[in-house]
Amino acid sequence: MEPLLKWRARTRPNHERGIVWLTGVLLLAGFMLIYSIRTQAWTLTLLIFLCAIVYYLFGLRQEHIQKEISIWEEGVQLDSEYFSWSSLTGFWFQRYPDCTQLHIEHSEPWRYDLVIQTGPVSTANIRKLLAQYIPEQTNRTEQLLDRLSRICKI
Repeated sequence: MEPLLKWRARTRPNHERGIVWLTGVLLLAGFMLIYSIRTQAWTLTLLIFLCAIVYYLFGLRQEHIQKEISIWEEGVQLDSEYFSWSSLTGFWFQRYPDCTQLHIEHSEPWRYDLVIQTGPVSTANIRKLLAQYIPEQTNRTEQLLDRLSRICKI
């Protein structure tokens, strides 16, 4: 049995960080470090170092992973993980200048949305197919943490 629709794409946009971004981050971190030392706010100093280490480790990981999504009559499969239609509540698109992301929401509030870029597939085709099984959530937008990470390019 073949899936109704299938494609491979990134899960998140690739952020380009230039010299202006790097200079800004280093100046901000340097200012915060000097401030924390001068005011003897050692917890803040420790927090700055921990954030720098975590950010460095995130930089070492592989480039954003590409995943394969398959839409079946019974549900959605993202790589090897399968979700039946009854466990999904809706879908929506988030448009960016360089890509469009598809978000598919779970019925369990503690689970993350399934997120994948639409890649070479048109949003009209995806919308037409998914709307047969789950409703489109046209009132949804990106969450605050997603917006912050996009603005900060992390």
